[in-house]
Amino acid sequence: MTLAQALFSPRSVALVGASGDAAKNTARPQRYLKKHGYAGKVFPVNPTRQEVLGERSYPKLSAIPEAVDHAYILIEDVEQALEECGKRAVTVASIFSGGFADAGPDGARRSTRSRR
Repeated sequence: MTLAQALFSPRSVALVGASGDAAKNTARPQRYLKKHGYAGKVFPVNPTRQEVLGERSYPKLSAIPEAVDHAYILIEDVEQALEECGKRAVTVASIFSGGFADAGPDGARRSTRSRR
């Protein structure tokens, strides 16, 4: 799997932090993948749910029994999620997460730390 394939036509996508509440932003990627006919495998990752929007959910990335080409990170703990991606040899990770400079002093501190 090349970088371009994993980014533009992945065989599988893990949604790290997927929400079962269809009204939340963290449910949007799963809804859109389905709405627009994504034919690959979707693996929602949510430690508190066994199912997310009709799909089996996994408690963490390492629990997914198949290869993951693209991880879409929807949680604030981006660093931990990226470490898990590295351990799983996920080719591409995209980040859709808050909690940085726009989150006040603590977020600004984390944002500054991540630029070093």
